[in-house]
Amino acid sequence: MILGGGYVDYPNVTFFEKLSTGSQKRLLKGITIYHKLHKSKLVFSGYSRSNKTSLAYVISRASLGFGVNPKDTFQLRKPSNTLEEALDFKKRFYEEKFYLVTSAYHMPRAMRIFKSFGLKPKPIPTDFKLKEGFGHTCYVNWGMNYQKFKLIEFELHEYIGILFFPLQKGLNQKYRI
Repeated sequence: MILGGGYVDYPNVTFFEKLSTGSQKRLLKGITIYHKLHKSKLVFSGYSRSNKTSLAYVISRASLGFGVNPKDTFQLRKPSNTLEEALDFKKRFYEEKFYLVTSAYHMPRAMRIFKSFGLKPKPIPTDFKLKEGFGHTCYVNWGMNYQKFKLIEFELHEYIGILFFPLQKGLNQKYRI
């Protein structure tokens, strides 16, 4: 399963070019696994913010340009967050064991959510934000820049999501199986 990561509905560009950088990396990682494992399927998730084209549809169409058979793709077009993606996946596929592809910074929360529904995903992280270069990592170089603010934003989003998850799942009846 490849979790959605956003897209922009630009006209006159390929489906792949519409995807955010994170979605592109998730898709390419999923396609790599798809080609290594014969008779595998790809499940894409993501809703439409504008009630037009869902992210799941855009990612699915983009995958066709990389040799994926359309019969091997499935779309979860309604989930708007990771909790809904896990629930929809369980209801639709009943699979306990599967590969879960998402960005490395999102993987801990995604795993926690999917496991809470009795699923056993194998994590396949991609889109790593911290990379070594020039002999140091971002944490060693304390000077602030836009990229570091974005990293802080990603981390805060994930930590708030981890803290909020039990409350969200416990209060909302639609997440009960």
